[in-house]
Amino acid sequence: MVLYLPAFAAKFNTTGFAFGYSILQTKGNPQALQNLFVNLQQALWNQNSGNPETSEAMTVLKKYAANETRVMALFDTSVTTEAMVLSHKGEILPLADPLEDEISPQVTSMILNYPDGLGVGDLIFMAMPSQLGAAGDSVNLQLKIARNLCQRFDFEQVDIDGGVIVFRLEPIGSIEDHTYCDLIQQFNQTN
Repeated sequence: MVLYLPAFAAKFNTTGFAFGYSILQTKGNPQALQNLFVNLQQALWNQNSGNPETSEAMTVLKKYAANETRVMALFDTSVTTEAMVLSHKGEILPLADPLEDEISPQVTSMILNYPDGLGVGDLIFMAMPSQLGAAGDSVNLQLKIARNLCQRFDFEQVDIDGGVIVFRLEPIGSIEDHTYCDLIQQFNQTN
């Protein structure tokens, strides 16, 4: 599996070639090699992100899903991936990269019909529909997922932190404010 994490890559500013060269420069000195690998570990596994959007997502996940191993989170693709990796969480749906997943109609169908196990009272973590965007001429897979959720549940806003909104799933017809789902519907119609 290959992960594309632009903010994550920016944290460690050497390429694989440069890292390999750094190993050669230690000339077999055990202390120098140990320092090099300790620095690499700290750079790669530091649970801080250089991306403010990822930091917001991680803050909300830590606050509302600290004990959860899997969550429903739909943010910008790189933000979702980095936040999930750094928070040690998995996505409820079998998503890899939504832009790649929607290339195959079979994969898209499998994801949209996947039994997510979500029910009334569960929390979901979402970006604004405009941040989910569209890919090419097709409606973005994340928007399709959000639309499916809107058809099954009402969303009660619990919190908002920057671009991250926390919703509690409620029975259809129990919430008066449908602003988020109305926006999802608009994006689905215009894209």
